[in-house]
Amino acid sequence: MTVTEAPADSSGASSEESRSAGRSIVSRLLLRWLLLVAATVVAYWHNIGQWYREIFVYESDLSYILVVLVLVAMAAYGVTLRRHEERAIRDRQTDIIVGVIVMLLSFCFDGALTNRFTGSLYLLTHLDILGLLTFFFGGSILMFGLRPTMRYHWVWLFGLVTFPIVYRVALLSIGGNEVSAGLVMTVFGAMAAAIAIGRDRRSALIGFVAAVVLGVVIVAVVYVLHPDAPLFAFQALPAVGSVFVVGLIAYLHRRRHTTSRPFDRPLYEPGVETVKAGAIAVLVVSAVITLLLPFQRVVASPVTTIAGLSTQAPLAVPPEWRQDGPTLRYDFAHNLYGRGAQLARQNLIQRSGDIAFDKEARPRKVVVDTIETLYPLQFDLYPQIFTYDLFGDRFSDSVNVILPHGIPAVLEVILDDKRYLTYTLLTWLWGNGTHAQQVSVWSVDNHEPNAYFPQPDLTIASNLRALVDITLRGNAVTRDDRPDFKDRQLVLDAGRDIVNEQLSGVRREDQP
Repeated sequence: MTVTEAPADSSGASSEESRSAGRSIVSRLLLRWLLLVAATVVAYWHNIGQWYREIFVYESDLSYILVVLVLVAMAAYGVTLRRHEERAIRDRQTDIIVGVIVMLLSFCFDGALTNRFTGSLYLLTHLDILGLLTFFFGGSILMFGLRPTMRYHWVWLFGLVTFPIVYRVALLSIGGNEVSAGLVMTVFGAMAAAIAIGRDRRSALIGFVAAVVLGVVIVAVVYVLHPDAPLFAFQALPAVGSVFVVGLIAYLHRRRHTTSRPFDRPLYEPGVETVKAGAIAVLVVSAVITLLLPFQRVVASPVTTIAGLSTQAPLAVPPEWRQDGPTLRYDFAHNLYGRGAQLARQNLIQRSGDIAFDKEARPRKVVVDTIETLYPLQFDLYPQIFTYDLFGDRFSDSVNVILPHGIPAVLEVILDDKRYLTYTLLTWLWGNGTHAQQVSVWSVDNHEPNAYFPQPDLTIASNLRALVDITLRGNAVTRDDRPDFKDRQLVLDAGRDIVNEQLSGVRREDQP
């Protein structure tokens, strides 16, 4: 028998060609991913900087987003393992049209909706994260095609469900503490596990239930062994741990009759062969967002640091005032303001009336609420509207004032149209370097002894309705454009007396 080519040589040549083709596919896919990620980072550079400050500087609960990114990657990898070869896409008109329309939605989130939510509402909702997700989704359609992108439709939906407002509403609804965060993230992790191993409804349900059970066990173990563990531990360990274990068990079970190596599958050619037009569209939209659209930069309200200041309630009562009744304490403060937070209320009445504040010179009453926390950014994240039932009330623009010893404060008016009352509110933040305290002095234009004051309450449902109103109609629905500071001097006098009494004998440490 005559052999024209050695089998070994033929096998070697075929193997070399296969490796070369594999490297070509990997390099092309990697180039597209790098371009899409780079364009996204450029477009949302300022927003990413804001998220970084919130997570690593102010220790916000937004750190859960880092866990969600890991869960998204794990879910997407599970879907990728089920990939089959697809037909090449040569007609890209549909991809371009749909991709551009989706990316235009990111303009809506960044240019219109985000500007409706400013300050604390921006911190709470973070619509710019939704804008980034929309941008990335549209860019994926342009760079990889509509059909390949929609193969991961459950992954995209998972990213939408884990939006900050959904996370925070769920968190507050079940307690708002670290254990609650762990349980919410366990559900998120179970959703990712169901997507990763869900070849059908049965396997998805098994993965979801198994991940929930395992996640709850991990939450319990962390709480028992280290109850003072940081928030991020409760966010990350149950979610990532449950998905990893459930996913690994499912993978090994399905690969029990073959090799368990994850990279032994053939590499398929990208469904979209050329992406020049898509790449140009992504770069153009990225440049427009970077250069033209406004972005939010929220800086935490400054906390005046005073060495030796006591931030524990109750406040020392100034000699010009007397306390009416006991100090009231509310147990929901830790839901909003973190572990160990305390909310207390004191009713203070003037010892002598003044005709300047009441035509009959009756002693006026103010209500003083204090909140103590280790996480001062929470005061910006959950302002007064989350601590009281103020749904439907209108707020004036804030007026900055200075109290004794250079303490900065904010003065505002709140109109209660349901009760026909006007509240004047004076608020300031101070602390001792470890704990921060917010002091709120309330007055009402009803001078009767039984006058109504806003009551501390955790009002999640009302706040959601307010967010819907603002989304549809803008901030104007909650603004009072012509405020009347009826009790301006009364609350300023009360603030002055309270500050002087707390700082008597306390050394001030200036904080740069």
